[in-house]
Amino acid sequence: MCNKQYLFQSSKAQAIRCSECKRVQLVFGHTLMILESYEFRKFCQVVDDKMNEWSVASKFNEKKIILPTNADDTHLILTPSELKKLWYNLMEASAIIKYYDVLDS
Repeated sequence: MCNKQYLFQSSKAQAIRCSECKRVQLVFGHTLMILESYEFRKFCQVVDDKMNEWSVASKFNEKKIILPTNADDTHLILTPSELKKLWYNLMEASAIIKYYDVLDS
């Protein structure tokens, strides 16, 4: 990473963006992904779409949600509870990216 912009950080997740190359380093659980800005936006959309598919009544401790990543042969497998946490973190990160982009312009 070049010049770090912290997007969010918790005990099990974090996202950092480079202000120069705009890549996002996303850590969730035991997974690290380094995403180009367009890949990050696409991943956020995938997570948002999955959130709309899963009902609140789903069992929150069963790993049954499969999310594709930027690597064709790598997927995240999450519980509905983990998906909700990831979704919340990504929405926060997206809002902060918009804030940084406004400051940069």
